[in-house]
Amino acid sequence: EVMTCHWDGYALNRNNYRLFHDVETDRLVFMPHGLDQMFGVFRSTPTSPIQPSEQGLVAQAVLTTPEGARLYLQRIATLRTNLFLEDKLTNRVQELSRRIRPTLAAYGENLAAEHDAHVADLCQRIVERARSIAEQLSTPREPIKFDDRGVARLSGWKPRITSQQRG
Repeated sequence: EVMTCHWDGYALNRNNYRLFHDVETDRLVFMPHGLDQMFGVFRSTPTSPIQPSEQGLVAQAVLTTPEGARLYLQRIATLRTNLFLEDKLTNRVQELSRRIRPTLAAYGENLAAEHDAHVADLCQRIVERARSIAEQLSTPREPIKFDDRGVARLSGWKPRITSQQRG
């Protein structure tokens, strides 16, 4: 969900999912649905963080532990390298588009042209997302460091005073 910017799913919004109990493995499997706003549509962008504020209880429980956070980033990196390949993803989108387009064109060339524009936009968002994930993985967030007294020093922070606060 995070990789595809599926902001309206379980992890980011506690929405659009079902749980399936696989009796053979005795595991619960999250099954996403409602995947209509992905790759930076509506409440996300292709540059959305790969370490967002999780809303789902299971996601929070895993990602708030150091080991869970480490394994999560490791899995994101593996998926980005082996599966989340922009050329393969955009080629598949184009392939499916070519199959759909003749039917749309039969109902009107304007409809087919609108479809073409949406496909081009989706492909661009996929490319941007893949690049953003790679960039975020290459510059991981530094953990907060505390000194012996338990104080963490802020860096790069500047106070912002508005005219209302000046008195």
